[in-house]
Amino acid sequence: MEVNKEKIRDILQNFFNKGENANKVAETENGVYGADIVTANCVQFWFHRFRSGNFYVKDAPHTDKPVIENVDKITEIIEVDRHISSRSIGQELKIDRKTVLNHLLRVGFGGTEKE
Repeated sequence: MEVNKEKIRDILQNFFNKGENANKVAETENGVYGADIVTANCVQFWFHRFRSGNFYVKDAPHTDKPVIENVDKITEIIEVDRHISSRSIGQELKIDRKTVLNHLLRVGFGGTEKE
């Protein structure tokens, strides 16, 4: 059975309004609509959005710089100073340190990153 995002959101909002537990909601929905229709993490994500007053289905627009731009800048920084830490790069580019590490792995700088 195909279930669209709006329908799932409406169902989850109904459970949220009743004060239900996210794990039990996931179990219930998977029992009704089929295995793995939603995970407990997905239900928790929606419950968090509902608590903050966000009831919209569409994701917020992304304002981050494009990945290619980040990779190019990270590579430039590494070429200037091969001993710079991922944390320093992240602070300079205003991106998460783990994102820096992922980009470094993609371009072949893996396994020896400084914290």
